[in-house]
Amino acid sequence: MNLAGIILAIIAILVVGIVGLISFKLGQSTQKKNQLREEQATNSSANEIIADAKKQADTLIKEAKLTAQEDNHRYRSNVENELKKTTFRNSKAGRQIVATRRGS
Repeated sequence: MNLAGIILAIIAILVVGIVGLISFKLGQSTQKKNQLREEQATNSSANEIIADAKKQADTLIKEAKLTAQEDNHRYRSNVENELKKTTFRNSKAGRQIVATRRGS
């Protein structure tokens, strides 16, 4: 082989090496972009799930508060009714005692 053939072979090897290196770097870049895109999609999906869970939790809290308020109102009404009945019985009994003492 002569000197020109050797130089041509070296140039060909260098060109193939450079093209290989460029291809490798492009592949890495493409892979990073794909991973980033997938990560963003995953994060978006996770954020949607979290937002939905927060809405559901808020709804459950509101429902629990409303139920507690209704139970409290019902309990208060029952207590007030019992108090009215007891007050009425006590005042009736008091009037009977006074009437009995006056009659003695």
